[in-house]
Amino acid sequence: MNAPRWICALFQARRWVLLIGGGLFLAGCAGIVLAQGGRLQPGGPPLPRSGPSLDTTTALPPATPTPEAQRPWPEYRLWARLVPGPSPQIRGEETIVFSNPAATPLETLVLRLYPNLPSYGGRLEVADVTVNGHPVTGTRTQLDSALELALPKPLQPGQTALIRMAFTTTLPTQVIAGSVGQGIFGYVDRVYDLAEFYPLLAVHDGTDWRVSAAAVEFGDMIFSQTAYYRVRLTVPPGHQVVASGTVLQRSRLPDGQETWYLAAGPIRSFYVAVSDHYQGLTAMAGRVRLHSYYLPGRRPGAQRILDVARQALPIFEDLFGPYPHRELEFVPMPTTGYGMEHSEVLAIAPQLYVAGTALDFAVLHELAHLWWYETVGNDPVAEPWLDEALADYTVVLYYEAIGDLHTAQWVLARYRDWMEAARRWHRDRPVAGSLDQFSQQQYLEVVYAKGALFLHQVRLRMGDAPFRAALAEYARAYRYEIATGADLLRILQRHSPVPLDDLVITWLGMAPPPPRPDANEALMER
Repeated sequence: MNAPRWICALFQARRWVLLIGGGLFLAGCAGIVLAQGGRLQPGGPPLPRSGPSLDTTTALPPATPTPEAQRPWPEYRLWARLVPGPSPQIRGEETIVFSNPAATPLETLVLRLYPNLPSYGGRLEVADVTVNGHPVTGTRTQLDSALELALPKPLQPGQTALIRMAFTTTLPTQVIAGSVGQGIFGYVDRVYDLAEFYPLLAVHDGTDWRVSAAAVEFGDMIFSQTAYYRVRLTVPPGHQVVASGTVLQRSRLPDGQETWYLAAGPIRSFYVAVSDHYQGLTAMAGRVRLHSYYLPGRRPGAQRILDVARQALPIFEDLFGPYPHRELEFVPMPTTGYGMEHSEVLAIAPQLYVAGTALDFAVLHELAHLWWYETVGNDPVAEPWLDEALADYTVVLYYEAIGDLHTAQWVLARYRDWMEAARRWHRDRPVAGSLDQFSQQQYLEVVYAKGALFLHQVRLRMGDAPFRAALAEYARAYRYEIATGADLLRILQRHSPVPLDDLVITWLGMAPPPPRPDANEALMER
């Protein structure tokens, strides 16, 4: 079977497609994506059938409140308008309510302007910034993606700041073929991808602002604290809005434009996709309503997404704890990768809606990110392996859970193929490292494939039951928080009946973290 035109273009542009064992083996934002004759050979229970239409009127069961969800996280209030044109823009105003989490006064606040990064390819400008009513000035850093604001007076511990500003965001209108991760922001094929279109607070860890960026056109960049959102977004007539959170109200303006009122949280960041071409299907997975949108002619792919998600979501909840929201949406999004995780919205490349195996894998990988990125946060620039390796290995756990051991072993074999390719072509290196320490090919071969195989080796060493218990504890202990690789390794070692230090040194290339004397007490307090 001939490869689709877009695959050939990627191969010619960057040669990041490998042909292994007669099967097509691809990689992208959704991880190491597998295609073999267009379809896996699932041996588990049949996938459930879903409904035929996008019905949003049926009442949802209430979300289960958690103690963590009552914390004083930042609150964002956004008023924005989508302005079409040759260079589409989003123009708006923003208010952020932020409480100082540190034990010492803060003299600065830091905003992230992600569209200014090379991997986004857009432009975000802010103006008229005030803090508690006082005008403030800022300094740009980190490839123009961070704005450090000098406060008129220090913000005391626990004290609240009201940050207000106007902003204008300009969208790119093309995707650079061969750049894994490109297409995560912009306007292409009548679809607006509005990832991180607004100024976003940097993460403050209680000691300092954590600000990092990489001058590369691949990988994930978004690093944010959990927050609440209230959004008013005005879009052109006839456009469907797919966004994080819940639609509270819609109103039509005299000129035909429509304003959508939304609320979300606690989430990592607010995401919006907008198109006048979207059609949709819906289904329930337990208490969670699933929406699967598609472009004309791609309904079978949207149906397949619903089927896979309905089967996988309860399995992931059983492994890692409940999905914290009442809704989950899938949207086709032009990208040279395979998918991109966002809070309550998972973007999938439109090409995969007819690609069989790759579509299944992309859905499973992005679903895993609902725990490894969304619920448990981490810094994807400083430690890209942490969420990506976990997401890729979760796919193996899924196929085992449905009894399809053949496919689970096949996936592991493809990871080994990628790791061996890295060794053969002298690209092998330790899994741990910041994003800018990897080439694009190493990012795929080492961070995703070798990282997943590291977790498999840990599981073989410590045993299946302790390994699963460790992942469940990691998901529970850092729910809504920011975790590091050392946090995961400490939990794995505490559950392991045998030492894991040699695996950490050999595979990750980092020193094993020392145990915390009060680790158990700290976990019990979470």
